[in-house]
Amino acid sequence: MPTKTKEQLKAESLAKKEAKQAQLKLRAMERKLAKSLEKVSKVSKKSKAIGRLNAELDRVFSLYIRTRDSVNGMCKCCTCGKVLLIGAINAGHWIQRSKKRTRWHEKNAAPQCFMPCNHKLMGNGEHAKFTVYLMDRYGDSVIRELVDLSLV
Repeated sequence: MPTKTKEQLKAESLAKKEAKQAQLKLRAMERKLAKSLEKVSKVSKKSKAIGRLNAELDRVFSLYIRTRDSVNGMCKCCTCGKVLLIGAINAGHWIQRSKKRTRWHEKNAAPQCFMPCNHKLMGNGEHAKFTVYLMDRYGDSVIRELVDLSLV
């Protein structure tokens, strides 16, 4: 077995040091990645919990609106006037539910039949009928109140 020169020994020593430093850096990066994944997991769990809470609040709010405006278990659609059982009608929103400040505002919701008023016709004059309904019920200022809230 031939003996190694000083230069070869130095090169091997340097290579071992660099390999060791690379391993240390890799371990540090793995730890950072694990911490990041843990944080993402926690955020994801919180997001899912918030989503479940929003869904439950939507369900309870809808039931409240439909119950508030029912007579003997029947509700009248605020846009077309159709009278339906409380379980066959929605709580329609004048300002879309994506606006959190008005999502559960009781003046922003009223009973609406599922089809067509709440899901198909809002762009075909039904929104105007909903607006008139709200103004008749709460006064003209309700529109400004809801719009201002939704813009914040």
